[in-house]
Amino acid sequence: MKILYFGSACDKEWFEEASTIKAMPAHVAQYRFEMALITGFSARNDIDMDLYYLYQEPYYPKGKFLKFYSRKKK
Repeated sequence: MKILYFGSACDKEWFEEASTIKAMPAHVAQYRFEMALITGFSARNDIDMDLYYLYQEPYYPKGKFLKFYSRKKK
């Protein structure tokens, strides 16, 4: 079986470093769930997985990459 997986699973070292910088309890639960899911799939021999990491931007206005510029009429 082939699985194409998009999620927030990443290297354990990077996650530990990022989680010490800012408090993110929801991300910790999501990370642990995704890693358990991936570990369970990888334990099977008949599964071929492609994993892709998706950056999760915090909600507005705390996010750094999502910007809403004011619209001015000319």
